[in-house]
Amino acid sequence: AVRRVMMEDGSVITLQPNSIIEYPEAFASDARRIFLKGEAFFDVSKDKNRPFIISTSQLRVKVLGTSFNVVAYESAKEASVAVTTGKVSVVKSNPVVEREREEEEVILTPNQEVVYNSAENLFSKKLVTEPVVVLEKSTLFETQYDGAPVVKILSVLEQNYGIDIEYDEEVLSNCILTTSMAEEGLYERIQIICKAIGAEYEINNASIFIKSNGCK
Repeated sequence: AVRRVMMEDGSVITLQPNSIIEYPEAFASDARRIFLKGEAFFDVSKDKNRPFIISTSQLRVKVLGTSFNVVAYESAKEASVAVTTGKVSVVKSNPVVEREREEEEVILTPNQEVVYNSAENLFSKKLVTEPVVVLEKSTLFETQYDGAPVVKILSVLEQNYGIDIEYDEEVLSNCILTTSMAEEGLYERIQIICKAIGAEYEINNASIFIKSNGCK
């Protein structure tokens, strides 16, 4: 069964079945360190003086206060970290010494995920499968977009999901759209916009790129 474990600092760890965490009764004064085997979701209390550091056999994840999921099963070829809120630093585990500045570091922000392939010693950064709205109060449904500039709609999506959407503002300057934000997910919304203006999109390195020849 799924277990919720409360740390002494108020952080909550939701542990998936067959997963194990090791942690001290009281955290040290310089850092909050735990070891994970398996999969867990972390909701970490903010403490700017004591980073929260999760070590697995493959990765080391460091945060100040945020929420994210770590998948790090011992026998698996891949380990992953997906961020819901805040900012997370991920490096490869170094069992000998923590050389934080010498290792390749991947910084993740909301709705981003990194997958580490141990066989190839390779990090790949991408967007999560189902991005969630990260604004405390979503502004997606405030406006009925009646003849609204597409660049304005894309800007609202960027703000709500905390994701980079790359496009040529000049090329899209004449593109107007009438739409309302229903309950679709982010990718469905991007597809609807692209279809309406005859554009295409691709996702690369955790950003969305929109390619268009503009609107007449």
